[in-house]
Amino acid sequence: MTAKKPSDLPLVLMIVWYALLAAGAGILLLIGLAFGTEAYRNNPIPMKELVIIAGPLVFVIALLVGTILLWNSGKPKLAYGLCALSVVCLVAVPVFGGALGI
Repeated sequence: MTAKKPSDLPLVLMIVWYALLAAGAGILLLIGLAFGTEAYRNNPIPMKELVIIAGPLVFVIALLVGTILLWNSGKPKLAYGLCALSVVCLVAVPVFGGALGI
């Protein structure tokens, strides 16, 4: 008797969510690089600003990799937790930070 394999639909939905987040973060990266290049004509963009510009995209990719790794290692609840963390960090923090004027 073989065990029934659980559905991979939640993983597919999480990957779609991360793809949307990565697309938005990538667009912001390109906009930030365009304005940074314009602001520092003939000078390299400082590393601090590059980290701020590229940080969200790197964070989304790290969360995606972690989610897939946890899902494939049989820990779906932790994968759901990472997806929830992405919602909190990449959606709520900028909203509340903008509302607080940070």
